[in-house]
Amino acid sequence: MPGLFRTLSWGILLVILDIRIFGFDLLPDPAGFIMIFNALVKLSRQIGFSSEVRKLYWWSACTSLVLLPFSIAEFFRVLFYGEHRPVSVGWLVVDGLTLLLMLALIYFFVTAMQLQAARDSYSDLADTARFRKWFACSLMLLMLLITPFGLNEAEIAGLQIVISILAFASQILILLLCRRAANLYERPRE
Repeated sequence: MPGLFRTLSWGILLVILDIRIFGFDLLPDPAGFIMIFNALVKLSRQIGFSSEVRKLYWWSACTSLVLLPFSIAEFFRVLFYGEHRPVSVGWLVVDGLTLLLMLALIYFFVTAMQLQAARDSYSDLADTARFRKWFACSLMLLMLLITPFGLNEAEIAGLQIVISILAFASQILILLLCRRAANLYERPRE
């Protein structure tokens, strides 16, 4: 199980970290979503707990699989339009759906981690997961709410930058939560 939490954290890193050269992401998001999917499916199979935790891991695995074509669409957007993303209603809908799916992914798998940690008597990990889930989901929801205003980018650019930086920080905290879970589950129980 610790290895699966580490795989999950590496997948999250590939998704959230964008290192671009001429608009192309050197750390491909589709590879990250595939790693996340594989880790979540294997976690759901290893869970001997209630079906609720297993269902949440399965829902998050399915959500990561649905996000795969959206990340491929982003690749083609860069391929056809370069670094300057077109502002149109169609792309705003795609961005909105991507954010909604990312929100669902974070909510499902962090809730599963929280419940799993609580049942394994890791109350500190469960409390940390609850706070980080709330923080990340609140910021993702805020990003989702301002997405329609993307047609007037100049007017909300400052707000978008602040929310994006906070959302990135919240996703780093989720990544670190996965690493912490891996370290906790690796240790022998006392």
